[in-house]
Amino acid sequence: MAKQDDFARYTIRIPADLYSAIEKTAEEQNRSLNSEITARLNLSFGYYEAIKKIEFLQNENNKLNREIELMEGDLRQVAEDRKNAEIKNINQSIYVGNFRILLKTICNHILSFGESVPEDLRTFAKDTLSEIKSEETAQPK
Repeated sequence: MAKQDDFARYTIRIPADLYSAIEKTAEEQNRSLNSEITARLNLSFGYYEAIKKIEFLQNENNKLNREIELMEGDLRQVAEDRKNAEIKNINQSIYVGNFRILLKTICNHILSFGESVPEDLRTFAKDTLSEIKSEETAQPK
């Protein structure tokens, strides 16, 4: 059991209606008036601690939201960079494809002249067409 030395005595003045409310609640809770006041004071300290924790958590939440916004911005940039790289690859493929078509057309045109074209030019055209054909068969569709 607690000793009298564990307690401090302090006389306070409170409005009569507040005193009546505390007295009524103490009776409902089967506590003494002193125990009710002590319990409510202890709760108030817990309340302020809870408010401090809530404020801390709100600040942490705000920090995390800012980090998420930065990460979302980074992610959008990465997606944009990838999209641009893919477009560049597609354009490059189209260019290479168009160049191959043009090269095949020129080589076939050279070969269509037959013997009237110098032998080294015909050899170049044949070798080029052969190389293009082997590249096309090696690439997956």
